[in-house]
Amino acid sequence: MKNPFVFSQEHTCKVTAVAVTSDSRRVLSVDSMSQHRLWQADTGTQLVVCTKPSQNVAVHANMVFAVGGKNDCSLKFWPVTDMESEKSVSHSDAITCYTVTYDCQTIVTGSNDMSLKVWEVGSGKLTQVLVGHESMVTCAACAPLSPSLVVSGSADCNLIVWDLTTGNDNFTLRGHTETVTNVKLTLDGTLAVSGNESKYNIVSINNR
Repeated sequence: MKNPFVFSQEHTCKVTAVAVTSDSRRVLSVDSMSQHRLWQADTGTQLVVCTKPSQNVAVHANMVFAVGGKNDCSLKFWPVTDMESEKSVSHSDAITCYTVTYDCQTIVTGSNDMSLKVWEVGSGKLTQVLVGHESMVTCAACAPLSPSLVVSGSADCNLIVWDLTTGNDNFTLRGHTETVTNVKLTLDGTLAVSGNESKYNIVSINNR
């Protein structure tokens, strides 16, 4: 049995995020000083090191997505093997959350400005602005097998189910009495699981 590789040995401060590319060949580690290090998974060889945004880092289909900080109004993203080809999308106020469709063609960002924005990953083009919440947007989720379906949660204690093909809100899910902090969808988007600090709800979207 091979000994495990210590990917963090080059970091000089706390590692805050780790992500694996979709082909399982590379590992991305990020530290509190915003250093991104890309490693070869099977050898532990360091491939790339650079300074990039370090909050809410995620890898989808070999694209890296990250927010600069708590009050940053922009989301930046780039190919995992080409960190110089960076694109950026923004809101008028801090971005609080984002979600990426399973095919990595679309990003949906949520913000303190109470809106969600829909962007093309390939071009960074804004395609829709979704307005309906009465307070900051706190979370959002896509359904992997239903890419036109997005659900967002807010400090207004509600969730909104959106149709990305039209930009319309299909309906509002009520029941929380506190800020909705997280939401997830099943693969086919038939169930939504949402939570706040004291409870979680499971809702059948198809039966609405």
